[in-house]
Amino acid sequence: MILRISLIIFCTLGLLSSFMPWIYYPQADASLYGYVGDGILSSIVFFGLFVFSILAFRKKRFPKISTLVMMFLAILMIYFAYSKITGLQYAQDNFDVSNPIVSKATAGLQIGYGLYVLAISSLMSFLILMVGYYSDHFVSQTNEGKQNVRLGSIALVLAPVLFIFFYYFLQNPISSTISNEEIEISLTSEVSKMGKSLIDQDYETFVEYNHKTIVQSLGGKEQVKKMAKEAIDGLSSQGARIKDISLGQVLQSDKQGREIQAIIEQNTVILGNEGETSRAEKMLAVSKDMGQSWKFINLTGKTQQQILGFYPNFSKKLKI
Repeated sequence: MILRISLIIFCTLGLLSSFMPWIYYPQADASLYGYVGDGILSSIVFFGLFVFSILAFRKKRFPKISTLVMMFLAILMIYFAYSKITGLQYAQDNFDVSNPIVSKATAGLQIGYGLYVLAISSLMSFLILMVGYYSDHFVSQTNEGKQNVRLGSIALVLAPVLFIFFYYFLQNPISSTISNEEIEISLTSEVSKMGKSLIDQDYETFVEYNHKTIVQSLGGKEQVKKMAKEAIDGLSSQGARIKDISLGQVLQSDKQGREIQAIIEQNTVILGNEGETSRAEKMLAVSKDMGQSWKFINLTGKTQQQILGFYPNFSKKLKI
C-alpha cells in the first residue's frame, strides 16, 4: 500500500514538473517552463506512469509486463533529466554568445527547480516500481515477508528526504570558520594575481578571475578577452600602461556557509607620460570554497538593483 501511494505521489510530481520553471534568466527576470519545450515529452510519459500507478493501486499488485515497461520509461526520464541538468550546468560555465542582445538577456541563467523535481520524481518512480515488482513476485507473502517489504518501503520513501537534508547540510554548514583577517590575506593574493595576469596580457587567466555572470553578460570568454586587449592597447597608444593592481581594503563581507561575499576596494596604478595616477574601484568578490579562490564583479557605476538583476545571490547584508 505504501509503495503504491508513494508511486501516485511521485508520478503526480513528475507530471507537474512540466509546469514548473526549468530555466531562470535573472537579467530578463523571466522563466522558461518545461511545457514550452521538451517538458511536453516528460508530461506524456508521466501521464502514462500516473495512469499505471492508479491501476496498480486498484489491483493492489504490480503487474509483471507493464511494470517492466514503466521501469524502462522511468529510466528514460532519469536520463532525460540528468542530460538536461548537466547540459545547463555546462552552458553556465561555457556560455559564449556573439549577439550582445542575446547575451545580455540570457546571462547568468540558472537551473529551475522544475528539473530537479523531474529528476527526483523519475528516480523515485523507478525505485518504487523496482521494489514493488520484486516484493509482489519474488518475496514470500508470509507475515514476515510482508513486514520486511513494509519496512523497506518506508525506508525507500524517506531516502530522498534524508538525502536532500544531508546534501544541503554538507553544502551549507552552519557558518564559515574563516576569519576576516584570513579573508583579507586571501583577497590580497588573488587580486594581485588577477592584476598581474592583466599586466602580463595573459587574458586567458584574467578572464578566469571574472565572475561567470559578468563574462556571460558581455558575450562570453572570447569577447571579454577581446575587450581586455583593446583596453590595454588603448593605454599603450596613449603612452601609458598599468603598473600595479592591488587590494585597497575590504569594505564589507558576509559569510553564508561555504560562500563568502565581500565588497572590496581595488587600487589600479597607471604609469603615463605625466607620471603615475591611481584610481580606486569597488569590486564584489565571491568565493564558494571558503576563500580558497575568488571571482570578481566590477561594481563601478552599478546600483544595488542592477547587481541583483544579473546576480540574484548578491547578499542583502552588503550595501554598495
